[in-house]
Amino acid sequence: MKKFAVLCAALLLALVVFAGCAPDGDSSGSNVVPNGTTAPTSEGSAETTDPVLTPIDMEGYVFEVATEFTELWNQPPGNSPHGDAVMDRIHKIEEDYNCTIKYVPVSPVDLGSQIKTKAMASTKSYDLIGVNMWGMGSLLSEKYLEPMNNLEGLHLNASYWVKAVTDVGTFGGKTYFNMPVFSNPGAGSYVMYFNDDLRQELNLENPWDYVEKGEWTWDKFAEMGMAAAKDLDSDNKITVDDRAGAAVLDPYGDFAYNAYLATVGKIIEKDGDTVKLSMDSERSVRTYNVLGNMMRVQNFMSFRTDADQQKVRNQFQYDNAALFFMDVAGFAKPFGRDSDFDFGVLPLPSLEVGDKNYCPLNHNTHVFGLPVKNPNLNKAAVIYNALASQYEGEIAASIGEFVDNEWIKDERSFNFYKNLNDYVLVDQACILYDQPFETFGAGARGALSGLAEGTEFISKYETTHSAADTQLKDVWAKIVS
Repeated sequence: MKKFAVLCAALLLALVVFAGCAPDGDSSGSNVVPNGTTAPTSEGSAETTDPVLTPIDMEGYVFEVATEFTELWNQPPGNSPHGDAVMDRIHKIEEDYNCTIKYVPVSPVDLGSQIKTKAMASTKSYDLIGVNMWGMGSLLSEKYLEPMNNLEGLHLNASYWVKAVTDVGTFGGKTYFNMPVFSNPGAGSYVMYFNDDLRQELNLENPWDYVEKGEWTWDKFAEMGMAAAKDLDSDNKITVDDRAGAAVLDPYGDFAYNAYLATVGKIIEKDGDTVKLSMDSERSVRTYNVLGNMMRVQNFMSFRTDADQQKVRNQFQYDNAALFFMDVAGFAKPFGRDSDFDFGVLPLPSLEVGDKNYCPLNHNTHVFGLPVKNPNLNKAAVIYNALASQYEGEIAASIGEFVDNEWIKDERSFNFYKNLNDYVLVDQACILYDQPFETFGAGARGALSGLAEGTEFISKYETTHSAADTQLKDVWAKIVS
């Protein structure tokens, strides 16, 4: 273990930088996932070197950030190396640019109403807003966000922006929101944890062997899960009271959505300035067949209900009664602190042998935008860009916590966790279909929540598809007009 820690420490300065998807309608420089959508690539975009930033005297300007993610802006001294690095970055920008950075905690609902009130009165609300993806969607449709493309103070092709998120924040050639690397986006992607103690007890192969051979598929996941599952209370179903092949913290429908997205890659399909809901391809049908059988017939997974959310966590973390556990990557820290078992972490399985494995980005992941009606928009852009460019210390400190605390003891899992940028996948559905549009929801997540095999799903999907697709186009047109 000591040798592994030394190896990891030597890698701390490797930056967790998300390479990006090209803007709408341009897939140049991108890898192609099996369904033809773009995925992150290390080649970057047209600007291959970051700009050299010269601090500008902002004459004491107060830069106000409204956000529900206060840990990115305020950390008590000595709380953690990562927290100290966060505050070092903020204080450095305040000193270099002669400004004060102030944060205001708000909820997504309150934020929307505040910005609407200020915009209608033609007065400034904030310099920067940070909200989760679905919350940003409502601001988009109401036109409360300033396009970032033409602001001289923002260098949107620099490596300190998460390029994949820039892509989904771009509509009709205009970028309305993005994500700086300092916001640690990898922690918001879905991964698959495995209980290595239970795996060895059951004499099962390490799933990383399958990942490395390109064989980590849903079929292989189901095979291992069924080998681990045991109906302890003899009620002919696997629940939190049994030993599960996989304990799933999300409700049934959310698991289905993320499994689908990791396999097919998209729900919303873009073609230049047009868009459509796309869930009826040949690959989609094969995915429904595999996932529908796995979730309805093979009976090896326990799913969360409102009453037993903690039981699902305990099933994996404390009871040694689940082989796999699916949740966002950031969960590794809390259960790593007090766990007495060895665990590893993997990307989600693929549909077929040879497909790349991905980690879909959670729709609760935080993103940032510039609200309208700010007379000091250029100053806001300069300070936001400066804040985004100074992230190296935080990434190194975050990785260091995993080394120092031995939260992930499996070497292959640690290297994967450090390089989550190579696996993240995000679709515009994260922003648009979480809006309060009943028909659209029924056409996407609503249909997936009752996941059935191919022909059954298509029948259910077709009953809502036309209306949902029309509503999607209406929302899209409102944003890009």
